[in-house]
Amino acid sequence: MSDVRARWRRATNPLLAVALLSTFVLGCGRAGEVQVRTAFPTPVTAPSTAPSSFQGAVTAFDRQAGQLTVAVQIVWTPVLKADPHERQVVVDPQTRWEPSADVVVGDEVQVEAEDPIDGRWPAVRVQLLDID
Repeated sequence: MSDVRARWRRATNPLLAVALLSTFVLGCGRAGEVQVRTAFPTPVTAPSTAPSSFQGAVTAFDRQAGQLTVAVQIVWTPVLKADPHERQVVVDPQTRWEPSADVVVGDEVQVEAEDPIDGRWPAVRVQLLDID
C-alpha cells in the first residue's frame, strides 16, 4: 500500500509544482497598458471610458423633464460595491431603453451612464429588470 502512495506522490508532485509555478507567474504579470511597436505607423486614440453601471429601484420619473431618480443598491462599474444612495439620471432621445420606455416608479432598473455632470448622470442605456 505504501508503494502505491509513493508512486502517486511522485506522479502528482510535478503537477503540483507546475500549478504553483503557473499561479506565481500569473500573479506577477504586469497589469495596465502594454506598448507594442510596429514597423507601420498606427494612429493613437484616446482610451475609451466605459460608462458607469448601477442598479436600483425607480423612486421618481419625470418624463417631460427627462429625469429619473434611482435608489441605487449596487454599483457594478467602475468598482463593484453595495452602496445605497440616490442618483438623478438624465434621459434623452439617445438613451437606449430595454425592453421599452414603460418604466414606472417602483421598477428595478440597471442604468449605464456617463460620468455625472452637476450631480446628474447622463443615461446611455436603461434596462428594466424583471425581478419577482
